[in-house]
Amino acid sequence: MKILVYPHHLEIGGSQTNAIDLATRLRDGHGHEVVFFATPGPAANLLHERKIRLIPAPSAFRAPSARMVTGLVQVVRDQRPDVVHAWDWPQCINALVALGPLGVPFVGSDMNNLSVSANLPKSAPMTFGTEETVDVARSLGHRRVALLEPPVDTGRDDPAVVDGAAFRAEHAVGDGELLVVAVSRLVGWLKLEGLVRGIEAVAELAGSRPVRFVIVGSGTARDELLERAATVNAAAGREVVSVPGPMLDPRPAYAGADVVLGMGGSALRGLAFGKPVLVTGENGFSTVASSETVEPFFWRGYYGVGDGTPSDLAGQLASLLDDAGLRERLGEWARDLVLRRYSLAVAAGRLEEFLTDAAVRPTARADLLRDIAAIGPRATASRVLPTGIRQRLRRGGASGSWADVAVARGTQDRSS
Repeated sequence: MKILVYPHHLEIGGSQTNAIDLATRLRDGHGHEVVFFATPGPAANLLHERKIRLIPAPSAFRAPSARMVTGLVQVVRDQRPDVVHAWDWPQCINALVALGPLGVPFVGSDMNNLSVSANLPKSAPMTFGTEETVDVARSLGHRRVALLEPPVDTGRDDPAVVDGAAFRAEHAVGDGELLVVAVSRLVGWLKLEGLVRGIEAVAELAGSRPVRFVIVGSGTARDELLERAATVNAAAGREVVSVPGPMLDPRPAYAGADVVLGMGGSALRGLAFGKPVLVTGENGFSTVASSETVEPFFWRGYYGVGDGTPSDLAGQLASLLDDAGLRERLGEWARDLVLRRYSLAVAAGRLEEFLTDAAVRPTARADLLRDIAAIGPRATASRVLPTGIRQRLRRGGASGSWADVAVARGTQDRSS
């Protein structure tokens, strides 16, 4: 089977890594041909390393995008894939507008654990990253949905094959120091609160413990974090917090850590490396991942929302820094959990079944055309749809469901 993978702009991020890792596994482990169509960025180096062909896509700042739709149509006609795999909601919408009229099978994947966009196509096969978002999608009328949790390449993300000593040496972390690591996009939305609270917790503990905090990543909030780091370092009279920038391959950072702080895919990678993980979120949430606390993460993903009262993150961190035995026990449990539930082999097998089903049982073109009509005002669709398709939509009538409100995290609950 030939699969055209259509992800978001190839910046360094969790969704892009998921797309590349799964495509690599589908090629190497299952024998499928994979080609990428994406806007070039730093993560394109990963495709080059893995010898996966990249067809450059234009930049797009809205969805649907006339330039992107035109480019995708041309690539599909040239490459003739059996199925297209679109990642994240803008790409799903562009794929719907480009491929629905052509009758080309496609699958969408949305790993956003915070909400399910009402604009996603209801009739197209879709995967979602948590049990909660799968449940929400079904409540919104999605007909073919599957759970695809963020996969972890346990062969590469393995403490037995990655040495963290060089990372510790690069950042002058001494043998007697305890290293906390966060690998994240440094942006205000969603990520910043946990990182700031991490800096505050480490600052509180730095006077009594040999702790260091290295934040790996890039983004619009980096300058703010650098300022906070400088303030903490000046007060401590030593290097406590470092914000060195992004790493194309952050595995040495995870391997070198004594404790990982983060959420989502980063938290999972920390678990894969057999590290104790402090999971952060919003509104003051944080907790140590363990067998006692993990069940809600299966439902909502590795993230949480507090009640506005900040948790004792400093106390949670201190409990890990002060007890090497606890760190070891949590690390063993973490690695075992990832191997059983989140391995790339497990995820790729599920995805192959879903892609194959989409290819052999394509969605009815009439249903896709109704989805196109429902994604927004007719004026939006008219910018990108051919005249003939616009006329067919007008004759058939458009659903009013485009105005459905996106369902945010927390509006669906297991107990309801």
